[in-house]
Amino acid sequence: MAGGRATRFDFTKVKTKVREKALLKLGSKYFIEHILEAARSAINIDQIYVAVSPFTPKTRDFLMKIPERVEICDTPGNGYHEDLVSAVKHLKLGVVLTTGTDIPLIRNTQLDHIINQYWACKKPALAVMSPLPQFQKQGLSATMILHYPEYKENVVPLGINVIDGNLIDYPELDQAIYVIEEDETLLFNINTIEDYNVLIAKYGSRRA
Repeated sequence: MAGGRATRFDFTKVKTKVREKALLKLGSKYFIEHILEAARSAINIDQIYVAVSPFTPKTRDFLMKIPERVEICDTPGNGYHEDLVSAVKHLKLGVVLTTGTDIPLIRNTQLDHIINQYWACKKPALAVMSPLPQFQKQGLSATMILHYPEYKENVVPLGINVIDGNLIDYPELDQAIYVIEEDETLLFNINTIEDYNVLIAKYGSRRA
């Protein structure tokens, strides 16, 4: 999903002329390049689609120029959920893993593991979460905090979900919650300039 307005991110504090989060840099590569590399090398992923919108024209231009072309889906830019529904319907997708372009540390092994968890849970949807204390420990912002009785701590959605696209119109789905407690890299869902600064300080030199 690469069509958001990124309203929470202060681009005036970054050396960039492009105000699209997919084209923020980590090391020498854009966020979206890191994510595409992980997706391409994941065993459990058959096809990659990138959903763009009128708010991310530079991202669309970039995708059109890269050697390893991906399928681009144009969405109206009405919000994450609305654009996701639009993309799933237009592409007639079945089971689909969705992620934003603001998790640049994600790895192919993590994607494969999450997809395996989805098939194991035997539910039509799976949401990936992390305990809130892990976010606080890293100095990252938690834009949404949820509580589930089966977990002793509040959890934070990581922006990674798996869903059966055939059921996309259902108002509510039986959803499994997968809480990742040990891998800190998935915490870096970059929503604010503060998150970005923490990311660069910790991982910038490793992604040159």
